[in-house]
Amino acid sequence: MTSGLRRVTSRSSSRELLRGEVRLQLTRRRSLARTLGLALLLLIPMLLLVISYRLQLEQRAALHALQRENQQLGERLARQALELQLGTATERQLTQRNAALLAQIERLTTELAFFRRQNQKP
Repeated sequence: MTSGLRRVTSRSSSRELLRGEVRLQLTRRRSLARTLGLALLLLIPMLLLVISYRLQLEQRAALHALQRENQQLGERLARQALELQLGTATERQLTQRNAALLAQIERLTTELAFFRRQNQKP
């Protein structure tokens, strides 16, 4: 088998053997094709497994990034809600203080008018 060719004779009759009817058959190519076919049959599932694994890794990374972004957005929302509550409380306090000051201005204006009238009566 060092040459890669082997003689194949048919068993049908000895007369053909005597005539030396010989067929040459390439065995290396057939075994090489068979080996390549088997290798491909083994490599295709492994390639599919590698691709599947990489897709899973990408999906996990994307999921992790989305979870991190979701957490950051939740924290931002909580801060903004607190700021809104503080703003509303401050507005309420300022409105109450404004109302109290307006009432005081009204009272002082009334008192001032009263004192002016008293000073004008002599």
